[in-house]
Amino acid sequence: MDTISIALRLKRGFVGESWSVPFNEGKLYAIASLIPRISSPARCLNIGCGEGIIAEVIKRKGYLYYGLDLSKGILRRARCSLGNNNIFVQVDANYLPFKRCCFDLVIALEIIEHVDNPCKLLKEADSVLINGGYLIISTPNKISLEGIKGKIKSLS
Repeated sequence: MDTISIALRLKRGFVGESWSVPFNEGKLYAIASLIPRISSPARCLNIGCGEGIIAEVIKRKGYLYYGLDLSKGILRRARCSLGNNNIFVQVDANYLPFKRCCFDLVIALEIIEHVDNPCKLLKEADSVLINGGYLIISTPNKISLEGIKGKIKSLS
């Protein structure tokens, strides 16, 4: 069984949102294909991690996983289904409690359209990303992306 199947099985058994499983499966395969495989331990920050469905995919690619979310209840469920081998922190994505340049990969899946200040979120993500690191952002649809562009006047 591949990592995506395991992640989906955890999701199905835990949440039971059958309507979202095909959507998540496609998204997981797409995101997994973007994540570079590494040979030495590196750190991944997942901003807005929710129940941590992508955590196993990230860990199998060689990363230490840090999941952030605002919801204490969601993080409790993530810890319950994924165990204590992952780090989950309740925090506001606009104020990341990490030193500069400490993550090799930062992921923000379908969260940027929900924040009041997407520019601040992007700056925070950039500040914790190492030089040459990877940033993966997704949004549910093009209309949301267009809306974000309207909110972001300058990234400098």
